[in-house]
Amino acid sequence: MIIEVRIEGCPSVSLNSRINHFAKAKHMKDWATGAYYKFRKHKPKKPFTKAKIKIVRYFSGRNKFRDYDNLVASMKPVIDGIVWAKVIEDDSYQVTGQWDVSQVRLEVGDYLIVSVEGLE
Repeated sequence: MIIEVRIEGCPSVSLNSRINHFAKAKHMKDWATGAYYKFRKHKPKKPFTKAKIKIVRYFSGRNKFRDYDNLVASMKPVIDGIVWAKVIEDDSYQVTGQWDVSQVRLEVGDYLIVSVEGLE
């Protein structure tokens, strides 16, 4: 079973060094909550105990390609939302393995395509 959703916008890790702890926590929670609401409509009967996660960041404008480590780190709240929605059992390496995360520049648009494939 593959669950795929589109989430408008992109979470940011670049903000993290410029804002205080409370603002950072709110930003991360807002993204996790947004992912939760997108994925809860599609949750399986039981959370996946093994899954493959693929995330593609589509971006435009003056935004830049992110360093790979920052790109992966910025997706952490999205994965948290998927756990909250009970699509996957947890976000441990034993459950998700290595995430497949990439980015594509567009003329217009800022969004994520997130897919979770159950491997049971």
